[in-house]
Amino acid sequence: MPAGFKPGTFHPDPFAADKPVFTITAANYKQYADKLTPGQQKMFETYPDYFMKSTRPGDRRCSASLTRRP
Repeated sequence: MPAGFKPGTFHPDPFAADKPVFTITAANYKQYADKLTPGQQKMFETYPDYFMKSTRPGDRRCSASLTRRP
């Protein structure tokens, strides 16, 4: 079992200590259009207050946050 894992909870984030290299938001996604799929670009257009993507060093996976930003 991974360190910090508690049955019935989400798996611990193996990249928790990594700081984002950059974060793509609805305000700047066109600047990073060459790094985004057409579907990701549409998500920024459709859900500008809910969708963002952080890129971290050493990441070997992709995830998106669907939490509302203040």
